[in-house]
Formats: sequence, C-alpha cells, structure tokens
Amino acid sequence: MSLTVEDLEARIKLILSQTERYAKIYALRDPSFDFDYRTRQFDESSRTFPIAAPGDAQITNEQVFLLRTLYAQCDSKIQKSFPPALLGQLTLETAAVVVHSVIDIGHLSALGKALRERKLDPDIRTIIWYRVREKLAMEAHRFTADDLAELEALRAAEVKRIPKVRPPDPEDRVIF
Repeated sequence: MSLTVEDLEARIKLILSQTERYAKIYALRDPSFDFDYRTRQFDESSRTFPIAAPGDAQITNEQVFLLRTLYAQCDSKIQKSFPPALLGQLTLETAAVVVHSVIDIGHLSALGKALRERKLDPDIRTIIWYRVREKLAMEAHRFTADDLAELEALRAAEVKRIPKVRPPDPEDRVIF
C-alpha cells in the first residue's frame, strides 16, 4: 500500500473519529471476569487486578483492528511515521484505542516517549495508565521482560512527576 504521511494521518483520524472514551476493547470468555473502567470497579476486598489466561480475552474493538490492519499494510517507511501520527490524535475520547493500538503494533517505546516528553492532560494520563493496565491484564503473555522493565521505569518516572502534597503543619495554624 503506497501512502503518504498525510494520507496516513487522514486515515488514522477517520478511524479514530468513531471511538468513544470508554470503548470496550475485549470480549471475554468468562463475563464475570470483566470490570467497568468507567467506575474502576474490581475486586476491592483483595485489591487485586484479575489477569486473563492466554485465549480468555479477544480484542473485538473495530478501531483497534482497523489501525493494526492499516499499519500492517503500510511500507516500512510509512510504518515509522505511524506511532507519532497515532499519538498525535491522543484525546480523552481516543486514548483507549490509541494505547491498545500502539502496544499492539509493537511501539510501546513510542507511548513511553509521549508520557515522558509531552505535556499531557492529567485525565489523559490516567486513561493511558488504566488502558496499559487493561492490556497487561488481558494479554500479559504478549509482553516481554524488556516491555515490563520499560513499563516499570515509566511508572517510577510517573510517580516522581506527581507533586507531593504535605499535610499542613499544626504550628502553622492561625488562631483568631
């Protein structure tokens, strides 16, 4: 498929125009395994996050499928432009599909670069991390040790990035 970068960006934009903020990405063999990202509910009693076995979760989101297919059909020169073009469309509405797609095409490092270098809205950052968590839970078998090390380094950097709020000092109280 012979595309220009402009054609690629237009196609990505068209595909992403059909996404929703809380897009459902997976179909699960056992529906009781699912949890709702809108309310972020999971097993509160154990504070654990369920991990699917290989084959228990299948990607059913049409936009993720279309983006993976578009990437596979591009020549190698255009494939290099794909992650930046995809991440350039990162919004609250598209974050779920963008995160899953970037990881699926093997460019976790591009997502890491965006987290490190871009001034992202805190809500978008939150969605990115929830969707990375979802990807890890549903397709843990697809992540290499290097991927996990990269995610851990990104997580550590993210924690450092969050401003620390210290409790007020009782000596600082003003009494009227």
